[in-house]
Amino acid sequence: SADGKHVAVAGFADDRIELYDTAALLQNRAVRDTLAGAPGGFARVAFLSPTKLWLGGPTDPPDAGVVFDLAARTAAPSAG
Repeated sequence: SADGKHVAVAGFADDRIELYDTAALLQNRAVRDTLAGAPGGFARVAFLSPTKLWLGGPTDPPDAGVVFDLAARTAAPSAG
């Protein structure tokens, strides 16, 4: 994330996204949140803000894919 508090990892065979707390990682503790993959999968992930993730397929442009709100725990189609 832009604020350095989280790291998001994509590209797993089951298309999941893993979110890690950076402070915990620095203390050798893996505090992980996992977002299950979607049909067609998520191969790419990017932070849009400290609380919003863009999730996309291997060839999705930014106006495609899904935006996940970490605080509200909701997802919606990307508006670009």
